[in-house]
Amino acid sequence: MIDRYKIKVYIKKESVEEVAIFNEDYPNLNQVFRESSVFVLDMTEDELDKALEDTESDFAMFCNSYNIKTIAEPSVLTNMLVNKDDLIKNCRSLFVLDVDEQAAIKIQEEYGVLVLSSSKMEDEIFNRRFWRHLFVKDVKIQGEAISEWKHALSEMSWLPMNSLILFDNYLFAESGVSLEDCVENVKGLLNAILPEHLGVDFHILILTQHPDCNEEKRNRIVGNINSYLNSKRDYQIKLEVIFCDSPHQRKVITNYNIMVGDKGFVNFNNKKKKIVDNNPTYACSVFQNIKCSVGDTEYMIATVDLDNIYRISENIKEMNNNGVNDPTKIIVGNGSSRKVINNRLLAARS
Repeated sequence: MIDRYKIKVYIKKESVEEVAIFNEDYPNLNQVFRESSVFVLDMTEDELDKALEDTESDFAMFCNSYNIKTIAEPSVLTNMLVNKDDLIKNCRSLFVLDVDEQAAIKIQEEYGVLVLSSSKMEDEIFNRRFWRHLFVKDVKIQGEAISEWKHALSEMSWLPMNSLILFDNYLFAESGVSLEDCVENVKGLLNAILPEHLGVDFHILILTQHPDCNEEKRNRIVGNINSYLNSKRDYQIKLEVIFCDSPHQRKVITNYNIMVGDKGFVNFNNKKKKIVDNNPTYACSVFQNIKCSVGDTEYMIATVDLDNIYRISENIKEMNNNGVNDPTKIIVGNGSSRKVINNRLLAARS
């Protein structure tokens, strides 16, 4: 596997050694390190070279045995504690910082990134449950799409996040479902996923086909979703939508999780009070199948998806900047047309 498809781990040498030596205490983290990591180490290049040349050391044996790429970046961990923007910029990475466990949890909750304490590295967080649900056609629902999505995802354990990308060509064009109910499903899905609290703004990017309506109504739809989500959280949510032909698979990608709906994410028909179609849906962390060591990892697949979405966004942006007036290929943000995409996941895909 090429290195850009592996998770960057910002860490000190001593923490790597602890995981390598005490494998029984860190079975999940050990596997993640071995199978799909690039270490960014808080040391100079000379210090790193000397550490790797000491082939009898636990650090060198671990890195060399599993062909783990190592990068020297002096003071990187100290700098991240001083300037948290570096955490956000690398928002798909794992950070092992010199803070106590409570401070690590606080940084996670505030910045939406995965942080471990070097004094007590939590291992079980990499063993979160695989969530699967079958939405069964014509089953009656008691509430509306918003509450039904909240209930359906109540047992899913999400890792920290500060950004999300949703792509589904039929978000606003599900057969037999009104446009209004499609919008309610989008609001319900996102409301069920977003963290309750966050110390930074949250980025959402949606890719879907243009709804069957005029420009004014389309902009109202985007503005409605944005206003609703911002009313439900105590942090700012920045919503961008690219109307285009999105990737075929219907999927949600966050910093460390993915969710796939076989038949998309418009599952609830509010008007008829029933489920739209049989729709097997699953969600898991990007660490889920690293431990299995079989096939491509979810992190790699998500990275390829992000590359594809980046290409789409750049093509649409170029068309818009060149004055191509095609309402089916346009970027809309916060209810108005725009020509930039600012989602963090696209910037952190490599």
